[in-house]
Amino acid sequence: MHINCQNDIYQNETSAYADYILPATDMLERSDFPVSHMVLQTVPYAQFTRAVVEPQHERRPEWQIFSDLAVACGVKLFGATLCNLLPRLNRGLHRLPVIGRKVGPHTIKPEHLLALLLRWGRRTTLRELKQTPEGILLGATEPHSFLGKRVPTQDGMVQLWPEKLVASLPRLESSSEAYRQSTGKLQLIGRRNRRSHNSWMHNNPKIKQPQGNIALMNPADAEERNIEQNSLVMIQSEIGTTSLPVKLTDDVAKGVVVVPHGWGHSGSGLTRASKLPGININEVIPGGAENMEPNSGQAIVLGHFVQVERITEMSSVPA
Repeated sequence: MHINCQNDIYQNETSAYADYILPATDMLERSDFPVSHMVLQTVPYAQFTRAVVEPQHERRPEWQIFSDLAVACGVKLFGATLCNLLPRLNRGLHRLPVIGRKVGPHTIKPEHLLALLLRWGRRTTLRELKQTPEGILLGATEPHSFLGKRVPTQDGMVQLWPEKLVASLPRLESSSEAYRQSTGKLQLIGRRNRRSHNSWMHNNPKIKQPQGNIALMNPADAEERNIEQNSLVMIQSEIGTTSLPVKLTDDVAKGVVVVPHGWGHSGSGLTRASKLPGININEVIPGGAENMEPNSGQAIVLGHFVQVERITEMSSVPA
């Protein structure tokens, strides 16, 4: 039997498909060591932030939720990653006759593992980071210390011509040819709105939201279609149709129409978000296996061709 569990900070449209919603801590209720961003900096630095407030209600840190799920699913002690180790060690300690009753089921935390890794790296410690919340510069990377030594490939070198990507070149060439052809259609791309962040801020009564989403078009494309500033336009693809106002701007390239994503909550049941204007642009974006990028496994949600027309008083949006 398959069970669909969602880990989130509140109910939303996605959670409507879940059998169980597991409440997680928000960004102020958990500590953080943003390693995913630190490794992208030209000058290495490290920063650790403590939780600001205690978790409210039944919310728990994500690592606890996933640890309990791993144990429930029968994850073995020595699995594919270190993530297998943590839940099993905690479960073993909790079962000890005397100590187990005192330490609880989540004794060893990610902070303990982080402290060990930082000591192993010999450039800072977790104690030092806690005493310096603004972060610590670690110094520039030493020359000749990366290529051939720290690149996780068999030969230690960066692969500039990986076989998997090379095999996709004919497919990409075919796609490029389709993009070069004049179809009379525009390529649809998305964007984020300020104070919106994909949609999860829309139900917050303390954040003033824009009045829905608005399409953005280049004035040259608009002139060809008799579309004026603030006109209502229809966007149509092979799977659906929707309509919304349009704003003309030179910030958008010719041949492109931009529609912010994350809007359209009319059927969500969310108290505040369901009352906000805006359309769900996903209704015109095709899905399915044929619209998956084979190398990354990501859905292709940008660059689809759509027909954009002005809606006049005599026209209507097809159902």
